[in-house]
Amino acid sequence: MSPDRNGQISLVVVPALVSPSQWVAVAAFVVLAILASGQIGPIWRGELRRQWPEWLARSLPACIAVAWLMILALPIELFVMSRPEPVSAWLVLLLGAVLLIVAGAMVVAAAVALTGHPRRAVPPYLRDDHTRR
Repeated sequence: MSPDRNGQISLVVVPALVSPSQWVAVAAFVVLAILASGQIGPIWRGELRRQWPEWLARSLPACIAVAWLMILALPIELFVMSRPEPVSAWLVLLLGAVLLIVAGAMVVAAAVALTGHPRRAVPPYLRDDHTRR
């Protein structure tokens, strides 16, 4: 796959058709992300009275951030994948960068859940010895 003289990559892309049920699923995901975002402050400060498993308490903020990255990546993905004509090399690079960022955020969220690192992604009250203060 190499660009032609116009900078276009000759790639056959099947248009991404999104069914109504998929739009409903995306809308439900957005609503859940909005509801979760309202709780991120108290989760980060450790003010919630609910007893969470430790791994869940320290990974919830990172998981909420990953959810928003996925939501923000969806329009770019649909735009690139729905173009029936040859796709510009810049659009392919943009889509690759967006997907790489989302995948990296997923790896960070999994690392926070499993190991509690990187420390900056863990709520402050769970950073040191992973016990509540």
